[in-house]
Amino acid sequence: MFSGRWNSKRLSKHWDKIAKDLDDFSGAPSTQYYRESEIGIIKEFLNPLRGKKLLKIDLWNEVNNTRILSWAVRQGARVYGIDISQYLVEKSKENFKKDKLPGVFIACDMRKLPFKDNYFDLVYTMGSIEHVFDYQYAVKEIYRVLKPAGKAIVGVPNRLDPFFRPIMVWILDLMGKYPYSPEQSFTRRELQMLLRWAGFRIKGGSGVLFMPGILRITDLIFYTRLKPLTAITNILLKPFEFMERKYSWARENAYLIASYVEKPKG
Repeated sequence: MFSGRWNSKRLSKHWDKIAKDLDDFSGAPSTQYYRESEIGIIKEFLNPLRGKKLLKIDLWNEVNNTRILSWAVRQGARVYGIDISQYLVEKSKENFKKDKLPGVFIACDMRKLPFKDNYFDLVYTMGSIEHVFDYQYAVKEIYRVLKPAGKAIVGVPNRLDPFFRPIMVWILDLMGKYPYSPEQSFTRRELQMLLRWAGFRIKGGSGVLFMPGILRITDLIFYTRLKPLTAITNILLKPFEFMERKYSWARENAYLIASYVEKPKG
């Protein structure tokens, strides 16, 4: 597992290897649910996007998952993305070039962003900072690069997930079967305390992916190995999608909990 002593080079090699070994899940039913959830939370808290400089922390989803930045650029945002994996950066560039979309992608450590102070209007990170133990540095960097009155969404795994996903992750990690290790989880109070410590004002909260972790994993296995069976997982997902759209308590207790924050003007 990682510690604060792991340097950027070692982290880059680690995530390069994982990214190259995993399949593209972008077409899976649970990924489409994930994408719609991300679109919903961005529309709720960060709109309007047109003309705004938007930074996304980590490009994993741009290559293997929801590809939310391609949606954001079509809404008029000027998008930037960073990742410690050079492979993910290059694949993101390829995807945007293929789709004839503009975007800036840079390989760097989220704990030391290569941007000047007060540069971005918006920052979005969902399921990223928990993969380093010294995540405080990443949060401080998000604060630094945001303009005064700039807004951000910071999402992390929910330690109190009602479907016990942190326990499932812990068991899979012990078995050497969890590809995204290391991964920490937070309570909503812990996340808010972290963001206030960095200097942010908490403006709201929500979450994405109100579903059992085992259903997500099953859907991805079916999608990559037995695609016709995703018809089953697609049906099983519908009640959770409905509850997440309909009820704030479902969003607030999702697998990924998020805080909407603002950098003070003065």
